Amino acid sequence: MTDENIQVTTETKKKGKKKKIGIIIAIIVAVLIIGGISSGDSTDSQGSSQNVDTVNNTNTVETQSTEPQIKPISDGNVITTDTKEVTIKKSEFSYDVMPDNPDSYYSHYAAEAGKVYIVLSVDVKNNGKADVMCDELIGVKADYNDGYAYSGFAVVDEGGDLGYANITSVAPLSTQAMKYLIECPEEVESSTAPLFLTITVDGTQYKYTIR
Repeated sequence: MTDENIQVTTETKKKGKKKKIGIIIAIIVAVLIIGGISSGDSTDSQGSSQNVDTVNNTNTVETQSTEPQIKPISDGNVITTDTKEVTIKKSEFSYDVMPDNPDSYYSHYAAEAGKVYIVLSVDVKNNGKADVMCDELIGVKADYNDGYAYSGFAVVDEGGDLGYANITSVAPLSTQAMKYLIECPEEVESSTAPLFLTITVDGTQYKYTIR
């Protein structure tokens, strides 16, 4: 073999090695690029998931903050608003609701057989500048054993008689004694299950716990 043939062969081998090295470098670069894209996708997915979780948590907090709160109240407490002043006197059970000091002739409310009245006594002062019908002063409902709901009606406590709330009004700066009668099964009196009244005054609710 001549010197020229040896030189050509050597150069050919060098070129072959350069091609192989170039191919290897290209493969390594491609692998790195693909790995980077996959990592980016994973990061984007995690970021999206975190964003969803954050929104859900925010919505939950907002829902909880808008829940109405019922204020506790008991005998002797006074509820004061811009238009009313309500004094809680007492509550009791009665099978026949009568005036505290009956006149010779008086009205009374006897419960039906198997029923009993929850009676709430209050004084209501009208702080407004116009007459208010007595059946529109406040609202009262009973909740027995976590869900049994009962509503009732109002009567005017005139001392020696009980008057109709829907035909009687209280004048500005005057105070009217009222009784709220809620008829319910006798079990409500004899049971030891929870029992409370929800009293609504000018849109605000108050919880009066009987037991």
